[in-house]
Amino acid sequence: IISSQHNLDYACGPGTLLGKYFKSKAIGYDVSKKQIEFALRKYKSSVNNFTYDIEVVSKNSPYESITLIGLIEFLTPEESVELINHFYELLQSKGKLIITTPNYKLSMNTILKILYILGHKNYSEITKSKYTKKTLENLIKETKFNKFKVDKILNLGIFASIFSHKLGEAFEKILRKIFNCNLGLLLIAEVEK
Repeated sequence: IISSQHNLDYACGPGTLLGKYFKSKAIGYDVSKKQIEFALRKYKSSVNNFTYDIEVVSKNSPYESITLIGLIEFLTPEESVELINHFYELLQSKGKLIITTPNYKLSMNTILKILYILGHKNYSEITKSKYTKKTLENLIKETKFNKFKVDKILNLGIFASIFSHKLGEAFEKILRKIFNCNLGLLLIAEVEK
């Protein structure tokens, strides 16, 4: 997805995205000192660094890209608009912001209920916003950005990945084609400055 030469992964958690999928200069930021300490032990390299100091984030801007993976559902829409507008200031011209969030349509809500019944961690009490493609588009329209695209990804074909990663990808492509990209458990927004 991203071929950035200088990325910020905001709310990076344990640093997996940067540590496993980025080969260029990147900074991971998270408020959790424990998460950052883990990321530093596991993924720090000559190109990746991690911090819980927000000042480091500003000092290293402008960024070619910023990733925001799975955070806005835990913020109010007003908090998300404020954060996204802050990213506008941190991005270089033509820089990209990538946002992912669950697609809270019937299929995702059903899967989450099943997972909770099976004993997986229940985040429903701290989830503040449940986005669909339309509501995510409306949220972005309230920000300083005016060029964006929202897609649905990870359809039910992903469950074939239990047997093989390639099989899961193949089923995902087939279902995307059949349903004209109208199915997806996740939303991904590509927003350009």
